[in-house]
Amino acid sequence: AQMPCEPRIAKMLVLAVTSRCLSPLLTIAAGVSYRSPFVLAMPHEREHANKAKIRLAGNSQSDGIALINAFSRWQTSMDEGKAFEFCRKHFLSHSTLKMIRSIRSQLFRILKDA
Repeated sequence: AQMPCEPRIAKMLVLAVTSRCLSPLLTIAAGVSYRSPFVLAMPHEREHANKAKIRLAGNSQSDGIALINAFSRWQTSMDEGKAFEFCRKHFLSHSTLKMIRSIRSQLFRILKDA
């Protein structure tokens, strides 16, 4: 099947299926295929924005882990009806996270049908 992403991303997803770690790598693939959900904060808020991203990355210091955790926690906040509050607190774009969710679903369907 034709994957709507770069070949290296498609290969990563195929390997993720065989390694049984598809969900987090779907998030990374969708994020790098679209754009980062982390918004550029105003100059007086940049320190808070950087700290929010560092908290999402945990001890990993990884942008990928920050993205995975941001997406996962955003989904939970959606279920709780607190998505916009979560995004504002963590300097995230709600619309970008929605697009990442859509791309994840599309990639999953393609992998499932292959």
